[in-house]
Amino acid sequence: MKLNIRNTIIFLVFGIYPIIPQYFGIMGISAFKLMCLGIVLFACVALGISKSVATSCRNIQIAFGIWLIIMFINAILFKGVVEYFYEILCYYLVGFVIIKCLNTRKRFLRAVDLLIIGAVVASIIGIVESITGFNVFHLLNNMGAQITLQPLRFGFRRIISFTYQTISFCNYCMFALGLIVYRISVCSKGNERKQKYGIAYVNITVRQSRQSGVARATCPD
Repeated sequence: MKLNIRNTIIFLVFGIYPIIPQYFGIMGISAFKLMCLGIVLFACVALGISKSVATSCRNIQIAFGIWLIIMFINAILFKGVVEYFYEILCYYLVGFVIIKCLNTRKRFLRAVDLLIIGAVVASIIGIVESITGFNVFHLLNNMGAQITLQPLRFGFRRIISFTYQTISFCNYCMFALGLIVYRISVCSKGNERKQKYGIAYVNITVRQSRQSGVARATCPD
């Protein structure tokens, strides 16, 4: 039973969580934050609080402790206490749930594959956006977010996809390229993942950014 619960959490966190636009809301509340809350509550109920949001690894505890202090100071100076608690929920608590669920190599590789699949789907949508100017993710903008359309560069429309700006989406694609290269190196299904790499590579190329230049320089093949 616990195996199924962990697999469900892995699917939610790595298959859907990364590509939810922050401008998509449910009853006026960010769907991204609601999903974070749902994941944490589901894990606490199904696996137990101590098994979901606690870890015995001292290095992880120290790292998260330092992060909490830094974010608290930042919240007091620039944001606010409410935003600080949102960040604890979305990053700190969800992070511990992830640590508890990725406790085998098989689950870790499944999580990587889900991230790659999500990136490929977003890349295909991004290529369509570059060609047609239509971004399907903008249909989910029910929070009144102001999204700036990107101008053409060298004849290509710069892609935003589920993010607010083209640079953010490019960083996401660069991360995905690294994951695909990793999976090609550890898996026999190289041709299938090379196709996914090709889709992500085309997507990042039509963005015409400095990051895409780095990708072409470091991964020319």
